[in-house]
Amino acid sequence: MKKLIYQVYTGKKSKLYDHCTASVKAYAKRIGADYELQRNPILRIKPDVFMTNRSNEWWISTYL
Repeated sequence: MKKLIYQVYTGKKSKLYDHCTASVKAYAKRIGADYELQRNPILRIKPDVFMTNRSNEWWISTYL
């Protein structure tokens, strides 16, 4: 059975997240797993602002 590490990184670039993704990629290589990084939202499902307590502006700035 193959191993896969799938990581999602959307939104603004961040040095912290860049470091995290590089670390996970190195770990995947070390254990012999495939590594996939998703940078763009695929589904574009609008979150329910009442369930997530996020503003409508957050959704627009993140996904549009």
